[in-house]
Amino acid sequence: MVNVYFISGMGADGRLFKHIRLPEGFRMNFVDWIEPGREETIPAYASRLAEHMDTTRPFVLVGVSLGGIMSVEIAKRYSTADSSKFVNGILDKIKEERKTDSTGDKVVR
Repeated sequence: MVNVYFISGMGADGRLFKHIRLPEGFRMNFVDWIEPGREETIPAYASRLAEHMDTTRPFVLVGVSLGGIMSVEIAKRYSTADSSKFVNGILDKIKEERKTDSTGDKVVR
């Protein structure tokens, strides 16, 4: 099971992502905002957010607005040489599940 961490924008929460359905084998996790430290940098704050994630196995980050910035900062810290292969594999799986037939109608597998 691959954890997918969703980070909303400031002033929002996991409800922002309520209509997203992930393929089999992926688990949704919503990251809650934490109190920032006085004069804490964005990379330091992102590192503290990541403490609430299982970073010992491959994972996916999805962020909106400030959550997107946090996702990029976390990815910079935890990316590996194989990260792009992992992400491309996920995208290929989603693409396959969303194929359309010759009429343009979505074919659900």
